[in-house]
Amino acid sequence: MTEPVYKNGFSFVELIIVLFLLTVFILLPAVYVPAALSKAEGRAFVQQFEADLYYAEQLARTHEQRVVLPLPLHPSAQSYSIIAADGAGLQRDIPSQVRFYEGSMLGSRIAFSSSGNIHNPGSFYIETAEGFYEVMIYLGKGRVRIEQQ
Repeated sequence: MTEPVYKNGFSFVELIIVLFLLTVFILLPAVYVPAALSKAEGRAFVQQFEADLYYAEQLARTHEQRVVLPLPLHPSAQSYSIIAADGAGLQRDIPSQVRFYEGSMLGSRIAFSSSGNIHNPGSFYIETAEGFYEVMIYLGKGRVRIEQQ
């Protein structure tokens, strides 16, 4: 009588299949994560820009002076600034995938009076990896709306 032969372990083909599946599962996020991060960075920039518009308005009210935000319409623009008459303000970097485009706004800057009212209402566009956003600025205080197109 012969004793039954027991196999311990996996065959070479089974190991290759498992290693291939593990490689695919490990590399899959490496393909999708950069695109997701780029979209998230663009979305975060638009939210920060909206907050900066409200900051500019509040800066104008609290310092009782004119505040200007020149729009970075040139394709090579890498930052934008909020500038008050006394030199107060801030500067923010623009991510590489974000672009500003002209719209119906008169002039290429957003200006707030000393009471916080907007001088030049209108709209312009921001392009991110996620798509286009329309920034609409209305007459009055705190009247900014940003919609994704």
